[in-house]
Order: sequence, then structure tokens, then C-alpha cells
Amino acid sequence: GVSRQAMHTTLNQMVKMGMLELGDDPEDGRSKLVAVTKMGQRMRKDADAAVGALTEELRRRIGKTNVANLFKAFEAEWGEAPTSLLVRR
Repeated sequence: GVSRQAMHTTLNQMVKMGMLELGDDPEDGRSKLVAVTKMGQRMRKDADAAVGALTEELRRRIGKTNVANLFKAFEAEWGEAPTSLLVRR
């Protein structure tokens, strides 16, 4: 559901930040292979640790059952993304 242009922009930004690297696809000259750099791996590890710590704090504050229910809601099929949202003021 993401446009080619949006993916291209996002990947290029992540390459500039040092998170990803692009390489030639030996099977398709029109394509690139995307790989996570060592820095990107460290960033992912740090993000996983932060999410884990925040999840534990949330469990402490609102309880394990409520957190489990939140995860169920987030993992549920929400259907197609809305193409437009009305904002009334």
C-alpha cells in the first residue's frame, strides 16, 4: 500500500542516515538489494530495548491483562487504510 516514490524517498533517507545500504541485484539490473548496516542493527536493538522497557512500565501501570488487550487490538485486522478523513471544527 506504499507508493514506489514514497518507498524510494524513505529508503534514500535511511541510506543517508547510515541505517541501510543499497546494492545491485545480480539477477535484475533494474532492482536494488537493501541491507541493514551495522549501525542500523544497533539502532534496531536499541529500539527493541526501549519498546521492551516501555511495555514493562505500561504493564506495571495498567496491568498485564490491559497491555495484552492493547496488543490484541493493535494486531487485529483493521481493514483498508482510509483514503480521506473528514476533519470538522
